[in-house]
Amino acid sequence: MSVWNTVKVYLVEAFWPWFKEYAWPVIRKHLLELIDFLVGILKEKVKSRVSENAESQVHDFEQKASEAERAAMDSLDRNEIEKLKQEAKIWREATERLKKDNAKLQKDLDEVIAKSSKDAVDSIEAIELGLDSNDNNTILSIDGNKKNLPKIE
Repeated sequence: MSVWNTVKVYLVEAFWPWFKEYAWPVIRKHLLELIDFLVGILKEKVKSRVSENAESQVHDFEQKASEAERAAMDSLDRNEIEKLKQEAKIWREATERLKKDNAKLQKDLDEVIAKSSKDAVDSIEAIELGLDSNDNNTILSIDGNKKNLPKIE
């Protein structure tokens, strides 16, 4: 038996079962921790960006409402005063609608991120590893995807 065949037999019969039972669970745990870490960073960055944009829009809408109210107070024309008060009211309503929409968007983002994280975790937890050998080939399979490992001579 060649050295490679001896190593191959050792890998398939001794090392591989040990790896799957003891090493793979540790590696899997670290992969899951890495996913949690990356999802946390992504979540904070996306939510922060959405929040900043929403706050900016709310500020702009509130500023436009205030400008319309100030212009109404400065005006002497009754029709213009009513028009400007109505404009301010519309900006205030739009501000409230925007706040509600942004709160819903934040909630939707939380749900999408949580589902994506769960899907990634489930995917890693479901990974099936296999190592098969015959006289000519050693085949590594990960979730049914098979790859011939290079021969060592």
